[in-house]
Amino acid sequence: MCDQPLAEAYRDFWKGRASAMGILSDDRALRAMAEDLDDLRTHPRLRKPRAEKLEELERRIRTCPLREEQKELLKEAYRSAL
Repeated sequence: MCDQPLAEAYRDFWKGRASAMGILSDDRALRAMAEDLDDLRTHPRLRKPRAEKLEELERRIRTCPLREEQKELLKEAYRSAL
């Protein structure tokens, strides 16, 4: 694991998202996670409440092919961004 484990886990989790590839620091990963919870990449009429978005993200994290420690790191970070 690198010296920015959260940033690495975030990039691995969002492999297909171009904006995720620019996340190089844990600080920036936390800001991106807050944006994910605010559903900022979704049209305003389709946005979901933060708690609902967190449930979706946790479900997606559980089923993704990341290492267990990366999954735990992501879940904790998303919860702290809530």
